[in-house]
This record gives sequence, C-alpha cells and structure tokens, in this order.
Amino acid sequence: MEVLRAESRISGAAVDMTSDGSEPMVFSVKGAAAKLGGSQGSFYELVRSGEIEHIRVGKRILISRGALEKFIETNTRVGYQY
Repeated sequence: MEVLRAESRISGAAVDMTSDGSEPMVFSVKGAAAKLGGSQGSFYELVRSGEIEHIRVGKRILISRGALEKFIETNTRVGYQY
C-alpha cells in the first residue's frame, strides 16, 4: 500500500506527502501557510509584495521548501523587538 496524502490534525489543513513519505519540493500557498502556521491571506500578501520567492505554473502559485527556509532565515530575529 502506498500513501499519497496525509492530513495534519494540528493545523487542520491537508499536507501533501510524496509516495516515500517525505515532504514535496513545492507547496501550494495553503500548504506553505499551514507549514509555517500562518494564514493563506498573509502568504498571498508575501507573494504579492515579493517577500517570499514563488513559482507560477499557470494560475497556481507554488512555494519551494528552499524559499520557505530562506524566508525563515531572513526573518528570524534574536531578542525582543517590535
């Protein structure tokens, strides 16, 4: 038996998995938002403003694992800041 999809009960959003159980190379906006615990709207705004790298395939917007990691690294702060 091969698992093609798994649902995350933590975020309430389905997260696609590859057939070998690893994460995919790219996420939909919904999947990326669920992965980082943000809203779809905030991720669409990040895409629109160019703050997060993305790929367009037709009308679909996809965000790579690398882009998510880069976004996290770029926006990680140390200490108490506003």
